[in-house]
Amino acid sequence: MTATATVLLCLLAAPAAAERLIVIATAPVAGVTFAAGGALCNLVNRERARHGLRCLVESTGGSADNLDRLRRGEVDFALVQSDWQYLAVREGSGPDGTPFEDLRAIFSLHAQAVTVVANPQAGIERIEDLTAQHAALAGLDARQMIAAGNSAPFHEGALRYYRERGWK
Repeated sequence: MTATATVLLCLLAAPAAAERLIVIATAPVAGVTFAAGGALCNLVNRERARHGLRCLVESTGGSADNLDRLRRGEVDFALVQSDWQYLAVREGSGPDGTPFEDLRAIFSLHAQAVTVVANPQAGIERIEDLTAQHAALAGLDARQMIAAGNSAPFHEGALRYYRERGWK
């Protein structure tokens, strides 16, 4: 059994006599996060007779949607990108923007690196310069995008997160 499955089982251990359903919010079915959630549920379900847990994976709109569902108590676990977790705790998530202060990370699936390259003649020195160079990025309203469950990689909270880590 992997360390990931062991962590899940330790956190959710229940008497074998009473089966308990747990739901993991993932992402759209075509993405890797949905497959990862399915793999986690398979690991849990293999030992169902021993620990009494039945795991189901739920397809969702992604990290922002998952955080909202977790906050409302609709799911037991949510797979979210670490920047979304950071922003939910620090800045708030969902329509009301209230910080999700009791949110906790259990484990990480993988690192997610992003490399942005630009033509030297484009005049892009920092990530903020991208919004001035492309009309599709110029009018982004990060709060509206987050409330709608869309990714907003250039919103102020994400930029601050990148700057705090020395990324320019």
